[in-house]
Amino acid sequence: MLPLKIFIPICIIVLLNITSCGDSPSSIGSDLLKDDLITLQVIDSQTDSLPQSSHSFKKAVRLGNASRLLVGRSAGVEAASLIRFFFYFPDSITKEILNDQIQVVSSKVTLLTEYSLGEETSSYGITVHRIRNSWTQETFTSDSISLLQFDSDDVATNKVYDDSVHSFNIDNEMVKSWLQSVSDTAKPIEYGIYIKAENGTGRVVGYSAYTGIISAAPSLEVVIEKQGVYVDTLSFTPAADVSVVLGEIPDAGSENIIVMAGLTAKTKLYFDLSGLAKGAVINKAELTLFVDDVYTNTGSDYKDGIIAAFIEDSTNSDSTSYKIKLSGDGEIFIGNITVFVQKWLDSGSNQGMLLSAEDELNGLELFALKGSNAANVLQRPKLKIYFTNKP
Repeated sequence: MLPLKIFIPICIIVLLNITSCGDSPSSIGSDLLKDDLITLQVIDSQTDSLPQSSHSFKKAVRLGNASRLLVGRSAGVEAASLIRFFFYFPDSITKEILNDQIQVVSSKVTLLTEYSLGEETSSYGITVHRIRNSWTQETFTSDSISLLQFDSDDVATNKVYDDSVHSFNIDNEMVKSWLQSVSDTAKPIEYGIYIKAENGTGRVVGYSAYTGIISAAPSLEVVIEKQGVYVDTLSFTPAADVSVVLGEIPDAGSENIIVMAGLTAKTKLYFDLSGLAKGAVINKAELTLFVDDVYTNTGSDYKDGIIAAFIEDSTNSDSTSYKIKLSGDGEIFIGNITVFVQKWLDSGSNQGMLLSAEDELNGLELFALKGSNAANVLQRPKLKIYFTNKP
């Protein structure tokens, strides 16, 4: 062990050396630090020169995978639904149908309501029409409606519109012809019913579609009778069902862009990033969209989100990737699109982004957003980018 009078001077020398190293690095150390210095910069479309453009357009979307069937009218847009039932019964009944020994006593369609859009006090009613040609759930869109053939007569009676259940009877002779068609392969196949909104309807109702859960699916209950022998009740669920939404993009003001479910309306949004160096590293890029409450219209149950998708090819609206959700937060939608901006810089190709409703299939939500030509610059789509460049 060192004597105290020797130990104290050694400690002082060590402390002085440590202080010296911390206060003034060597010339070699300074060069290394200089090479590693980076500068964090920020560019904001609201305050910096960052040109932008935006426009909305209609895109027919297949609604066959939706969990709802939509019927009604809102903002000049009309929703209707098609249902074709799957018929199955014992061979014994098949023989009796073919021998014309079966009479249809009653036929009732029941639909469970789970969604509404518009004032509950607004008028609502439906008409039901017999479809005369083939259609498929997987491919039917608003573009298909011109090919649909259906009778003008309303085949529904005893229409009941309760809070949670809507029901109506349909023509018994029509249903009997359906039973005969599926029993006799030589007869034409039946194609179901087309449910439309009555004139004067001012709201939209969403019914549970068939998604594999029989208890919630549309149902057709048919009471049959073999005179003097038996009365029986047969229940059927859909073989196919699909909604179709018709109309043009609603007017939401000249300053606004529109994202709408069901119809469907999408928006292309573009920011000119030519002022950013290609080698920049994007630390964060945040997109903010501002909502116009006057024109925005949402239903009783919906997803409050907008999907921004990276456009790979501006000539093909289906050519997208890197989908990012912009979450609703009061009067704005906001999300992190760092991957978009970095890819635009790295590739040297910026085709912009596509904005769509988070849930395009199960409602008629209309989100009106301030566009790139809004008079108030602070309400236009905002892109704020944090990036770094080496000196």
